[in-house]
Amino acid sequence: MFKKTFVFALLLGLAFAGGAAQAASPMYAGGALGYSIQSFDVGAGSDIGNSLGLNLRGGYQVMPMLAVEALFDYNLGYNVNPPDESVTSWAVTLNGKFLPEMSGPVKPYAMAGVGFCGFDAGNVGGTSDTGIIWRIGGGASYELTKQVSAFVEAAYVLTTGDIKDT
Repeated sequence: MFKKTFVFALLLGLAFAGGAAQAASPMYAGGALGYSIQSFDVGAGSDIGNSLGLNLRGGYQVMPMLAVEALFDYNLGYNVNPPDESVTSWAVTLNGKFLPEMSGPVKPYAMAGVGFCGFDAGNVGGTSDTGIIWRIGGGASYELTKQVSAFVEAAYVLTTGDIKDT
């Protein structure tokens, strides 16, 4: 069983508005490349590395300062030494996103949500665990055009269930 206190994800990506102009359509979709910094407790004598990851998201801006967003994260593999194997993980969360009204192309935001995650240990102990997670984070987007924004985000993921906190 994995014990994990958090995964800190730093994401860099693009988000796309669904209409001809963002004001015309409150829906958006996006994706990102990320880097997860972990603090697994895998026992004495083992070392586990961090992971590159992929992120997909889609959302709906309910009102000017509030959006609801579904997010999928997949981490490509945390290297475990010994035995020089890899652990992959995924997470799906539903998040509320607070967007303070600001003029200009930079739009900061805060987010919080709940979801599920899973870890596949493969040959590392032959274990796969799932559990409920809480996600809190923030970031900023930069409007490149009315339809395309670049964003950077950092998030803290707290686990429960089979994936226990240390």
